[in-house]
Amino acid sequence: MRGTLVTILMLAGLAASGAAQVVVDGQRPLATREELERSLQLMTPQERDRTKGKLVRQRLAEGDILPGDKIRMSVVADTTLSGSFTVRTDGTIVAPNIDPISLRGVLRSELEPHLARELQKYLRNPTVTASSLVRIAVSGQVARPGFYDLPPESAASEVIVAAGGLAGDGDVQKTIVRRNAEPFYDKTEVRAAFIAGSSLDQMGLQTGDEFFVGRRGSANVLPIIAAVTGIAFAVAAFAGLF
Repeated sequence: MRGTLVTILMLAGLAASGAAQVVVDGQRPLATREELERSLQLMTPQERDRTKGKLVRQRLAEGDILPGDKIRMSVVADTTLSGSFTVRTDGTIVAPNIDPISLRGVLRSELEPHLARELQKYLRNPTVTASSLVRIAVSGQVARPGFYDLPPESAASEVIVAAGGLAGDGDVQKTIVRRNAEPFYDKTEVRAAFIAGSSLDQMGLQTGDEFFVGRRGSANVLPIIAAVTGIAFAVAAFAGLF
């Protein structure tokens, strides 16, 4: 048991040090428009007509930022514009003393330059840093079911860690993703994404999507240690350590 814990903690350290640079299928954690267009071109005609192709086309046409997403923005030249903003139902955010800023059609990877361009209407050469959070539901056999705001560049497996890890009878290999209460990724697809270290963005996930963790046949399992990062958790879980 001691050896198992040491192994997991070592994996956690490696995951934490490399998470920001993780690249899956040649893509960064936040997909650019060029990468999405290229992935669409590389799909077979059958793939373009299925869920994956439809998802990419939707992202290219409508962007990633949805009502309910949270935007964290810092503006060096004007601290009144710095803070956390919730995207409204019309796809805009409202910051003090300026007109609403529309984020419709904007990819997450385009958020920062888009905001910088918008703020140039009011400030000269503004220095802007910005990021988004998506609200993901986690249900089923986890320690703390609920909604969690996560950076879209997070490894998808981080959602299980955010929810406190598995409950005593949870089985990470029986995790599915649902959208609008309908299956979106089956357990095989989720398993592949977890092992690859795919980010929420690379999976095309958005606010309101739900990770559901199924029940293990036997309840004789240990709870996952919440301190273990998502990539290390995925490696450990699928290696059969839990």
